[in-house]
Amino acid sequence: MKPVTERAMKDLFDARAELSRLQSRESGLLQELLNICKAVEAQKAVIEELVRARAIPCIDRLPDELLAQIFLLNRFERESLASVSRRWRAVIMDTPSFWSEIRLELYEECPRLLKLHLERSRQAPLTVSLYYDQPELDVVLLHVNRIRVLRILGSAPDILDRFASLTFPALEDLLVDLDSESVDPLLSMYSRAPALKCLRLEQLDESFSTTSLTTRYLDNNSLTRLSLTGIASWRIPRDSVRLPALESLALRINDPISFLEAIVVPKLKRFEFSEGHCGSSTYVAFCGLTSKFDNVDHLVFAPPLLESLYEDALDLAMEICRVFRGVRRASIHTKYLIPFFNAFREVGRPDHHPNPMAVGHISKT
Repeated sequence: MKPVTERAMKDLFDARAELSRLQSRESGLLQELLNICKAVEAQKAVIEELVRARAIPCIDRLPDELLAQIFLLNRFERESLASVSRRWRAVIMDTPSFWSEIRLELYEECPRLLKLHLERSRQAPLTVSLYYDQPELDVVLLHVNRIRVLRILGSAPDILDRFASLTFPALEDLLVDLDSESVDPLLSMYSRAPALKCLRLEQLDESFSTTSLTTRYLDNNSLTRLSLTGIASWRIPRDSVRLPALESLALRINDPISFLEAIVVPKLKRFEFSEGHCGSSTYVAFCGLTSKFDNVDHLVFAPPLLESLYEDALDLAMEICRVFRGVRRASIHTKYLIPFFNAFREVGRPDHHPNPMAVGHISKT
């Protein structure tokens, strides 16, 4: 029996030794697995960091055309934008619209820079703004056939004299801050801009109203927008000014009713009024059951030029509501709301109170 017992004890010892070896290997393998898992996670982090570092920013994935349209929203920061990257610089340099808006006062004594920017604009339509007659204007006038928008914001007489012999074939939008006793240069230029669609005259005064502003200057078959601002006492016969294409009219003058009586505008859709120069003017209300402005569906009472409204300006606003009877949309500055919505305010006839709820859409500004 003794040999059998020794053999059994030896087998048991060997089995336990093998178990200990296997357990030790298992522990080593588990530790190695944990180390490998940690190394995998660390390697993933390294790869993600490398991917992020090499990733193309979203804005750089945009095509050049769309990138240029975004940049044009802040066109006067073009130098800063161009310094960001070579691609952004190339987009800005190769987009004519970046160089087509010319504010002439920024180029004082810098004719070379002005010429460079005009060259970069290629054949794009130009927007030109100027305050006074400066030598650099000669550079711009070499491209007069490309001027689509012209803003004369000061010293209008001197500037207009420079334009006396020029034709503006592409001019569509003209703004003049008028401070002249004579408007003959303006009227002459107006007749040499056959494509004019938008005319904005500001700072009108009594001298302007007494000049030879006749129907032969105002009549225009292409004008779609007209804006007049200032003090003007019109002396124009009723229904004598025909603007067959006019769609939008803005008046910030002291006697808008008299001007409205003088014009014939069958396509007018939008009328904007702003009180600013009322004083003691007399307003003539339209009479009859029909109005020549029944096609107007959008009425705008823009912010007044003054902090407080004259009392007669509120009366005038009510008269204007009578004139435009087909309005379905109104944009009204808050200073006009109280008289408009006061049901006890007597306006015009004692038995008549305007009903603001008849307007389809009202927005407050």
